[in-house]
Order: sequence, then C-alpha cells, then structure tokens
Amino acid sequence: MIVRVIGYIGIAILLLLSMVGVLVGLRRGDWHGVAISLLAIMLFAFFAVVLRQGAKREREPQREKIADSWYGESVTSFFVNCALKSLDGRIFLAGAVLSWLFALLALCCPAAVALDPAKANVVLFTLWPAVSFVWFVLIKGSRGFETNIVSILLILAGTAVPFYLAYF
Repeated sequence: MIVRVIGYIGIAILLLLSMVGVLVGLRRGDWHGVAISLLAIMLFAFFAVVLRQGAKREREPQREKIADSWYGESVTSFFVNCALKSLDGRIFLAGAVLSWLFALLALCCPAAVALDPAKANVVLFTLWPAVSFVWFVLIKGSRGFETNIVSILLILAGTAVPFYLAYF
C-alpha cells in the first residue's frame, strides 16, 4: 500500500515537471521538447492506470498471475532473471545507462557530446529509458519472452531512437 502511494506521489511530481516542460517548450518554440514532454505525460498516465489496476487485483480474493511467463512477476525478478540473462535485455540495459550518461554529459559538459542543453536533449535522454523499458516489455512479451534476431533488432532500434533524434 505504501509503495503504491509513493508511486502515485512520484508520478504526480513527474507529471507536474512534464507539464512545466510543455509550457517551457511552447514559450521557446522547442517542438521537440513539447513532443517529448507530452510523450512523458502519456507514459505517466499509463503508469498511474497500471498502479490502479494492481490495487484492484490485490483486493481480489484469489490473486493469480495475469498470464504465463513473466507477466505478473515483480520488476526485480524480471530484471534479474529476464533482462540480465538475455542479449536483448543487456542491449536495453546498456542503452538505458548510455542514455542517462548522455543526459548527464549534455547537462554538465555539452561540448563533450556535442549536444545543446537548451534543447530537449537532456529531457529526451533522461526519460527515454522509461519509454525503452515499455518497448522492451512490449517486444519481449509479444514474442513469449524468447530472444530471437527480430527482438534483438527491434530493441536495438528502440534504444537508438534518442541518439537518432538528437544527432540527425
């Protein structure tokens, strides 16, 4: 219960920050920033809906797993047993770490990564791992959480999106 309340508080704070990002982007005419902030707002709304659905499931007398495989498992178990032990999971995790590193460098030392911190690059690289995680679960879940060349290529493409947007 307390974890869910903390989740709602975190979502509310991030939602407010994303709304500020939309306003700042509109004032500066930064349409990439507006688009990314709107994407983040949609993502946070999705997270709130998932938290609410989880609360409903917990109240049910017979709590079963949603489906076979990794659906319904804890996030920690999912990361340890699925993401860290598969090639596409390692690609996702490496992309997330690299994205956060670029966000930090774009904020602290933009010349090192040739990015303009005034644009939405910092926001893009900071928030993209959350979008990439949803993409990872979507791709892996639709293929029965099995690693194959298609899932590897799709996850690699999803991980590369912020770099493509920032540099091309």
